[in-house]
Amino acid sequence: MYAKAVAGTRYQFADLRTLLAKASPLRSGDVLAGLAAGDGTESGAALLG
Repeated sequence: MYAKAVAGTRYQFADLRTLLAKASPLRSGDVLAGLAAGDGTESGAALLG
C-alpha cells in the first residue's frame, strides 16, 4: 500500500498501478478502469507518493 498526507488529508493507493494511474495526466482508459484521480490534490499526492 502507498500513502501520502497532503494538507491534513491522507490519500491511500492500493497498489502501484493505482498510484501511477492517479499520478499521470488524465487518460480515458484510466477513467474507464476507475483509476483516474478524483481531483488535482489526489493527483498531486500520487506524484509525491
